[in-house]
Parts: sequence; structure tokens; C-alpha cells
Amino acid sequence: MEEKSYSVSEAVRLVGVESHVLRYWEDELNISIQRNAQGHRIYSSRDIKVFRKAKDWKEKGLQLKAIRVLLEQSESSDSAGAVSFKKQMSDTLFSDHSQCDIEGEACSYEIVPTIQETQDSLNQIAAVFRQIVEEVAETQNERLEQMLATQLREEARDLYLQYFQMLQEAACARTSAEDRPRSGKFRRIWDILSGREE
Repeated sequence: MEEKSYSVSEAVRLVGVESHVLRYWEDELNISIQRNAQGHRIYSSRDIKVFRKAKDWKEKGLQLKAIRVLLEQSESSDSAGAVSFKKQMSDTLFSDHSQCDIEGEACSYEIVPTIQETQDSLNQIAAVFRQIVEEVAETQNERLEQMLATQLREEARDLYLQYFQMLQEAACARTSAEDRPRSGKFRRIWDILSGREE
């Protein structure tokens, strides 16, 4: 009996991921996919099961490197190393109350983060917090700039008005000083400076 084969579009529908994800996983998980005479990918039932299993593990939080190791170990499940590997994976990754059948369709487990993963998560949180603080500071700086610009404009206007008022007072004082009679040379110099002498 010949095994059923699926086109890319059928595989996308059956696995539930985009075609570029299938191609990426094919490379990263070291999965060999057959091709037809035209060079198009043909997925077997086994390939669909492997991709579904990889998708399930990916959704549970495993990285592609770990999934590749799991898939390689599940393919060589008859070896003695595979049994110890499965037990080690169960002890380190899965909680005591979980069940995981690597060859089966369903796998329920709880990921126990390592110290490095915890540190990475804290670094990510710190980076997000820094970004939020920078955005808030930038917004506050813009508001402060606007407030300072408004305040400086108002102060400049007030200083201009004071200066203009002082000029008017000086002009009035000069006019009243011009009305006083001057003697000789000083009167003539004043007239030249004020433009009265022709």
C-alpha cells in the first residue's frame, strides 16, 4: 500500500503554519522532504506528523534546537541511549504530574526554566522597562521644552515692554532737557547730535 503524499498547500493546512515556516523548520530540524519531478516538495504522512509534533513542542516553549534533538532521539528510539535521553528530558523539562509520549500525538508538560532562561527573561523585562522610561522621559522633555519656550517668550515680551517704556521715558527726559536753554559749545554739539543744525 502506497503512503499518501501531500502538496505544500495541503501540508500548510494540515500542520497549521505558513509554507515559509515549513521550509524554515525543514532546514532547522534537519528534515529531509522528498520532491517530485518538477522539484516541488511532497510531504508524506510521516512528515506531517513530525511537523505537527514540532509545532506542538514549539507552542509549549521548546526551542528548535531542542526539538531537533527530540526528533532525532525519537527516530532512534530502539537504542539504549534514547530511553535514558527520554527519562532525562522528562526529569528536567517536565513536571512530576505530566505525561509525555514522544512517539504519540499528545504531549502535556510544564517547562521548567533554567537559570539562564530566567536571567534572559529578566534582561528582556529590564530592556522593556528602560524603553518605557526613555519614552516617558522623551515625552516629559518635549513638554518641558514647550513650557520653557512659552515662559521665555513671555519674559522676553515683558523685558521688551520695560525697555520700550524706558526708551519713551528717556525720550521725554531728552525733550524736556532740549527745551532748556544751553550755553555756547554744548548747545551747538547737542544741536548737531540731535540733527537740528543744518
